[in-house]
Amino acid sequence: MVANEVNAQAARGRRELYIIVGMLVLVMVGATALYKAAEHGVLDLPSLFGTNNNGVLISPPQRIDALDLRYADGSPFDFERDDSRWTLLVPVPPSCNEQCQNNLYITRQARTALGRDMNRVSRLIVTAGAPETSLAELINREHNGVPVLRVSETAFDRVFGDLQRPIQPLADNLILLVDPRGWMMMYYTPEHDGYDILDDMKLLLKYSPKQAEGTGS
Repeated sequence: MVANEVNAQAARGRRELYIIVGMLVLVMVGATALYKAAEHGVLDLPSLFGTNNNGVLISPPQRIDALDLRYADGSPFDFERDDSRWTLLVPVPPSCNEQCQNNLYITRQARTALGRDMNRVSRLIVTAGAPETSLAELINREHNGVPVLRVSETAFDRVFGDLQRPIQPLADNLILLVDPRGWMMMYYTPEHDGYDILDDMKLLLKYSPKQAEGTGS
């Protein structure tokens, strides 16, 4: 009798374990499938589940390597090798007008305001052509350490011109948000301020795994 009860309890325990493991597997498979669908633009998860982001979602997200970013010496920028954190990408014209300078300022302030999490976020300055003297001096003085990358004049149009909602990051003074996998997935317009960026970054960092922390600006 006792042996039968023990065997029955053991059987129930095994069934419960199988159910738990099965549920975990289903959750993992489902999450992976949803991510892959969103990654390839098949499914718009933010629209499906709702979102509290301040920035404007890029649909579908675009790979940063599609811009073919390069350093001043012509060597290619490899996002996966050189960064892999959340990144605020600031496109700037060589002359950098007032709005351009403001974009550089608010991204710096938003990143600094993250406190101990600031090193989980980096910034990139992207310019179509060699920066003019005034811009180079501004970067050296107020944004020292931020990588300055080059992009062809047609790169932004090539990557963003055929979206469901085409955008012109350089001409419209947009700030692009890049996730740790290298997907440009959101942008900010001149109507957004540093607090909008800061709020989004806090939310994203809260729900994303920590990457290897760097020291970029």
